[in-house]
Amino acid sequence: MAKANTLNKAKLKRVLNYNNAHKRYSDRNRVMILLTHLCGMRIGEVVNLN
Repeated sequence: MAKANTLNKAKLKRVLNYNNAHKRYSDRNRVMILLTHLCGMRIGEVVNLN
C-alpha cells in the first residue's frame, strides 16, 4: 500500500496562511486542517463531528 502524501511544516504554514487570508469560515477550516494534519483524522471523521 502506498504511503499517503503529507504536508511538511513549511507547506502546512502556507496552507494556514492562505486560509487566514480568506476570512469566510477561516476558523472552521483551520480546525479541520489541524485535525486532519495533527491528529491524523480522515476528512469523513472530521465531517461527522458534532
